[in-house]
Amino acid sequence: MPPPQPSQPSLRALRHAGWITVLLAALCCSGILLLSQTAAASPLLLKSDGGKGSFSLDGHLELLEDASGTLKLHEVIGSTAFREIQGSVNEGFSGSAFWVRFRVVRGEGFPASAWLRLGPRTPDTLEAYVQQQGTSPLSASSYKAFPLGLTMPPGKRAVPDPQLLVPLELGPEGSELLAYMRIASRSPVQLRGTVLNREELMKQSRSHMFLQAFYLGVTAVIVLMSLLIFFAVREWRFLFFSLYAADLFLSYLIARGMYVFLMPWLGDSAAPELMETTGGLGVVFFALFAYEVLKDKCKPTTLRALQVTALAGLLDPTASLLFNTTILKPFGAYSAIALLGVLCWITVRQLPLHPFRKQVLLGLFGLNILLYGELFLQRLGLLPLNTAIQDLVQAGSFMHILVIFGLLVERFLHAEQELKESTHESEMRATAIAEKKTEELRIYRDRLEQSLQSRHQSAERVRRFFQMVSHEYRTPLAIIQGNINILSRRSRPGDTKKPAILHAMHRAAGRLLEVMEQAVERSRLLETDDVQVIGRIRVSAYMFQQVESARALWPKLHIIQECLAGNEEIEGDLLLLQMALFNLLDNARKYSPEGSPVHVRCRAEEGFGIIELHNNTALPMDEDEGELFMKFHRGNNSAAEPGKGIGLWLVREVMRQHDGSATLKSGKEGGVTATIRIPLAQKENP
Repeated sequence: MPPPQPSQPSLRALRHAGWITVLLAALCCSGILLLSQTAAASPLLLKSDGGKGSFSLDGHLELLEDASGTLKLHEVIGSTAFREIQGSVNEGFSGSAFWVRFRVVRGEGFPASAWLRLGPRTPDTLEAYVQQQGTSPLSASSYKAFPLGLTMPPGKRAVPDPQLLVPLELGPEGSELLAYMRIASRSPVQLRGTVLNREELMKQSRSHMFLQAFYLGVTAVIVLMSLLIFFAVREWRFLFFSLYAADLFLSYLIARGMYVFLMPWLGDSAAPELMETTGGLGVVFFALFAYEVLKDKCKPTTLRALQVTALAGLLDPTASLLFNTTILKPFGAYSAIALLGVLCWITVRQLPLHPFRKQVLLGLFGLNILLYGELFLQRLGLLPLNTAIQDLVQAGSFMHILVIFGLLVERFLHAEQELKESTHESEMRATAIAEKKTEELRIYRDRLEQSLQSRHQSAERVRRFFQMVSHEYRTPLAIIQGNINILSRRSRPGDTKKPAILHAMHRAAGRLLEVMEQAVERSRLLETDDVQVIGRIRVSAYMFQQVESARALWPKLHIIQECLAGNEEIEGDLLLLQMALFNLLDNARKYSPEGSPVHVRCRAEEGFGIIELHNNTALPMDEDEGELFMKFHRGNNSAAEPGKGIGLWLVREVMRQHDGSATLKSGKEGGVTATIRIPLAQKENP
């Protein structure tokens, strides 16, 4: 059920609330900029008045530009080319190296041992040289070197800590300590220093590590959960969002120094290159994520804008890595803030969210854009350096991914609930359809059972009819055969014509009895597939018997026979086998022109007894072989002949029951060849 839509006054109030949020964020950022100190470069006096344990070096720094990047410590010691700067070092993207100098004086009550904390943590090379107590400030050997920066593995630092720390030995009260720092980086040349006593350092370190562990831990959980959801549902939006969150995780892992715990081996060029690529890749992944979310909800022009945004985000780190020039660096920063604005406008405008949620998302986007905008302007050197902006940007980014992940999970759970409801409805519909189909099948089953019962009853009536006919015909046929035998015995010697006629009459009466037996067997064949093995017979005798029967019934039929089967035998239900071959002879008689011969051949081949009948048909056979063997089907050339279309079907059924086959082939000149194949009987052991 969709959420209720708010009224127009409440919509206006939400819009006003969103813009007020953005303006307040802008005022907060502007207020942070005003906190920068502008004191002249002078020695920093360290005192413990009021329990203060932290002193910023802003306004106490001197700067020397090394355009060649080759100056050494002994060359800059005591140089008059240093210039005083207000605030901290912020030279933007520069191809030069810079030397920074400052002095600190230990005041009353301040401990003799202190710590120098430097930031931000992203320069490629940062080297600190601190004067040792009791030595001359004009000698290079009086300074102890502390290598820092991203190119220096954390294990080689003086203190393996997320912060860039340098130990200071201040000496007696009133003594002055001089320090030099050299900074060179592909990223913006920025430096800010703070002197801390031990208690303040411990407090700030604990606070920093707790917040970073919280931010990075929650971000890592979001990355893993997004990946798990992606592998479960295979929706690309979760994959791209997880990559975007992973990019933020890696970026802040390096920028906030926490990589010293998770990747202490990271150094050389790996860390700077990762910092170069994370910004642009973040834009790429978020643009792809927005594309997946909006591809079914917005116009093609909007989708093309997202594709162009992803391409531009990919070009920024690529150009930075391949062409390390100071000209491309500002362009990358400007393009990044422009891409963020495009993504903000597209995402908030096109997302199908409740107006209140849209206002919340707009406020977070607006706040992030303002914070990122100030951060980029600082990186370009257009605004004074203020390291507090990094904390605000990180907090805004964290809230950003947290809110988006919450919306994604909510949408996922809502879609899952819709899927469950849809599945339940589908199951109910499927159950109803199944019940309906079951009832229909039950009706069809009852009808089928009735049909089968009727068929069995009909088959039983047919069988009884044939049995009755066979019984009724046996007596008169037996009388006829008896009288024929009497007449044969009474025939006069030397009379050759009369015995031949009587012999033909005797064979015809016997054939009538055989036909009646075949009719009964046909009825049995319609009822069962069982084969009763009655006996064995040689293939040649099997063929000769049926040929002689055909000649006795149809004396005018000219049959030419030939057998090459030798003594091979077949076995089975001999009555059914004889009926099959006799049907083929009958068909050859019916469909042959008068006086045309029928060729019958038999042979044994590959374990089968093969009998072929070839005759010339009076009419062409233009039908498929499979149709001719169908039950109750008669050929197009059989209209003038009596029959029910069951003969060829019976032939194939008999062959099938004996694991044989029956085929019918039409020749090119009008001839037809019928072939039956019957498995040969295994030879008996002697």
